[in-house]
Amino acid sequence: MEKLQIAQMLYAQRVSKKKTQTQAGNVLGVTFQQFQKYEKGANGIPSTKLMKFCNHYKINVNEFQNGDPYGVIESSDIHPALKEKHFTNLNELETKINREQKNDKDRSYKDMVGQSLNPRTYL
Repeated sequence: MEKLQIAQMLYAQRVSKKKTQTQAGNVLGVTFQQFQKYEKGANGIPSTKLMKFCNHYKINVNEFQNGDPYGVIESSDIHPALKEKHFTNLNELETKINREQKNDKDRSYKDMVGQSLNPRTYL
């Protein structure tokens, strides 16, 4: 499961349950700042904590892995104006993570191009 999918699903599931980052963090035994990093994709969430999250909020792990974060928010009973705000947040998260991944690839390519091979190494 990729970083973007996990981050978006954590966010979507949390807001659909009308929980704050503090409340969700308390379930996992982490601070709201750490939970925020999980949601933003800055830090990966350990599988044990992901299982704890799913178990506590009665989320099927397969649904979490294969689910649609937009569908989770759409099917929740939150106010339509809030749904639009959350859709925007999901889009912004996707843009941010995709940009970071592209920058990582660009840096890796530049690092490889910048390395020279010593021809004597292969003689």
